Amino acid sequence: MGSIEFTSKFTSIEHPFLLYDPLSEDFHEKMSDANENTILFHCVDHLPAEMPKEASNHFGEQLMPFVKAVAFSNPSLPFEQ
Repeated sequence: MGSIEFTSKFTSIEHPFLLYDPLSEDFHEKMSDANENTILFHCVDHLPAEMPKEASNHFGEQLMPFVKAVAFSNPSLPFEQ
């Protein structure tokens, strides 16, 4: 497993997220610019230096069981559902 590089802009630890609209291929920095197509993207370029490999592996192993459910979830439903 690894990362997929497709952004030309990086974020910081203080502001780690960027919004990406795959239909318009635009990046946005403010949550108010989000729409139904927007993907919240984490793109801190030096993050591996912030977290030991073991912690990163553990996080990935804990996250994997939820990836399919998140990918196929209905984004129009409230978070609790």
